[in-house]
Amino acid sequence: MRRHRKGDTTADGDKNRPAIVLTATVIPRHGVVQRASAETRRFEYLQALRFYSAFSRVYLLENSEYDILNDADFLAVPNCTIRKFSGNDPGTQGKGYHEFKMIDEWVQLENPLPQTWFKITGRLIIANFSDIYERCTKHSMGDAHIDRYARTGIADTRLMYLSADFYREYLSGVYREADDRRGRWIERIIFDRLKAVPPGRFAVFRDEPVVIGVAATTDEPYVSSGMKFRAKGLLRSLNYLFDPLCLHWRSK
Repeated sequence: MRRHRKGDTTADGDKNRPAIVLTATVIPRHGVVQRASAETRRFEYLQALRFYSAFSRVYLLENSEYDILNDADFLAVPNCTIRKFSGNDPGTQGKGYHEFKMIDEWVQLENPLPQTWFKITGRLIIANFSDIYERCTKHSMGDAHIDRYARTGIADTRLMYLSADFYREYLSGVYREADDRRGRWIERIIFDRLKAVPPGRFAVFRDEPVVIGVAATTDEPYVSSGMKFRAKGLLRSLNYLFDPLCLHWRSK
């Protein structure tokens, strides 16, 4: 891994607040996603980076052949640390494999490693992130927040809140089991891994994330508005009262 660290502009009082980890692949591996334009993806990553850097220290992890360390626009974003990882792997196991392999390497090499962080798929903006960030910071239930969906048997990896201890204990090495060619999606593997977590260690998010962006796999926009979305929020609130560990009444 090559390193680049920008000056820390975070106030001393904010250093113990959760960091934000954005995962990025500016130049996607051939055939892995429909959202394949490097120019479009670069623009979306920059938008997200500027948005999240207002909340806390952001770590941008990038793993393609793109020379992000010499991109002046990325380097100009305040409160941001860029970490560059190898992009030479052919990518046959799927994007989830490579995303969590990169996170594993970051966890092993970052010093000091933040005690807690939000993992966010780097092109997406969570419009109500301020509410989610403050709730997890002040009223977190356990060491992690991860949305799990009982009907589909998957965990939503687009937005996760994690402590370093929780990641090392339950998610370290999870990428090794992923292989999209065999239907072993990272979302399914993490869903199964969380079955072994004792009660009180994690919960689903209390707030329904308002996701703005386009799905890389399908190149279709996420729908986070309207009556259907408001119904999802209501179902989540009711679900949370009965089972904070899994969302039963709806699919992703």
